[in-house]
Amino acid sequence: MIEKLTNVEAFATAFQLKSCSRYVDYTPFSNDIGFSVQRPYPQDCRYKPPRLKDGTPDSVALIAIRYEPERREPKNPNVIPITVRVGAYSRYMAGHMDYQFDDPECPTEDSILVSNKTPKPVTLTATDKYFYDHERDTLITSDGHEIQGIDVLNEMYDSNVATVDRMKGLILQWKLRSQNRTAAMCDSIRKLLEWLLNSMCGRKLEPRDITHGIWGEYQPEDVKFLKTEKMDIFGYSASKRVIVSFCILVLLGYSILHWCQYTSPWLQGIFSINLLIIAFSIVAIALLDHALPKLLLRTINLMIRLRFKIMTATFKFV
Repeated sequence: MIEKLTNVEAFATAFQLKSCSRYVDYTPFSNDIGFSVQRPYPQDCRYKPPRLKDGTPDSVALIAIRYEPERREPKNPNVIPITVRVGAYSRYMAGHMDYQFDDPECPTEDSILVSNKTPKPVTLTATDKYFYDHERDTLITSDGHEIQGIDVLNEMYDSNVATVDRMKGLILQWKLRSQNRTAAMCDSIRKLLEWLLNSMCGRKLEPRDITHGIWGEYQPEDVKFLKTEKMDIFGYSASKRVIVSFCILVLLGYSILHWCQYTSPWLQGIFSINLLIIAFSIVAIALLDHALPKLLLRTINLMIRLRFKIMTATFKFV
């Protein structure tokens, strides 16, 4: 059944555009299976778009929809993700570098000044909210419920309009600020982990693929040894930074225990026998030299996945 949606027209048919005159300027994509449509903002919307001399609004809501079989899950190949994006679109600026007020097709200067004083709708993207189910031959939501194509357009349009609503707009701004702050926190934690990987373990990240660490996770082969001198301790050879980190941790642990006046018979037993001291040191250094870099790499990748999930999260407004 997948053959039914190998062209744009078959895909657009699922959205019943011919039955709804509110959506205009249907434009199929040239290189992908998808299309865009436009719809004017309502008269009572807080956003006031620039207008032409005859009063026609220049800026409209542009909804772009793309059918993405390359993102389908291997476990469920008949369910195809659909990405929907909606935002304010200036018809005039789409074909011009700047406003030319002597051009009869240009919005008036007064309407632009008025528009700039009103809140502009926030561009929204839904990446994992809508799907095309080829088994049922219908559009579905992420929870598996059937949905009409025209309802997909209406939901995204209403969500875009809601971003300038007084109350819903405040909620949106709060959500966006929280989203950005949480993503920034993930970046800060990731930078700290990369610093620990460098300072404590004598490693650095040099990805072969430039997308690793940006859109994708780092791979084990992306972790490289720093060109630093090695040291031997009890016959175990490791990077100088690993040995120094081990010594700092031992001194720090001893200082904390001494300050807390804590005594442990187990630790006293270890440090009273030379062979146990050597065994403990070698195992601890080996963990710093091998296990810790792997743990740090996994945590760095976790921060990358978490940040991507946060930044691609969609918000519901209506």
